[in-house]
Amino acid sequence: MGCSNDSATTAESTESAGGSDAGTDVEETADAASDDSDDDDAAVSSSVDCEFLRDQTAQGALVGLQLIPQMTSQDQVGALKSGALTFDTEALLTYLTAAQGLAGTDTVFGDPASSIEQFIAATKAAQAILAIDGPVPDEQLAEYRALVGDTSEFIMRQAALGAALDEVCPS
Repeated sequence: MGCSNDSATTAESTESAGGSDAGTDVEETADAASDDSDDDDAAVSSSVDCEFLRDQTAQGALVGLQLIPQMTSQDQVGALKSGALTFDTEALLTYLTAAQGLAGTDTVFGDPASSIEQFIAATKAAQAILAIDGPVPDEQLAEYRALVGDTSEFIMRQAALGAALDEVCPS
């Protein structure tokens, strides 16, 4: 699964639709979007691959956001390593990287930017932990727990991401 380059895709589709000046068409689209919302939201929505972020398969990677904050002990890490529970860290990183385009969206739960950054950092840390053969060094596990923070707060931060997705990419 990969993300597309929206600006290139937009320019290509504009040219293939008969437009000779793709830049003008993109600017007109952005101007039309700003009529209904403030300039920040228009800038955010033009940089987001909504098709990818709404894809059910891509969204399946988000299960990792439920498992990451629960990796607080050797036993829990062992369960993930054994395959009892599993998630695709690469797919999650791909999704979260695409979701960075939602940063700057003002939602009732706040701007998702800091949540997305925390999720990316925690996913990379989880990836490093899961790659370790044998027990995870206590110091590394402690650093990971400090990065993730409180389990319920980590999970609740997903609300800002979901709200931004609903605002920028309505289904």
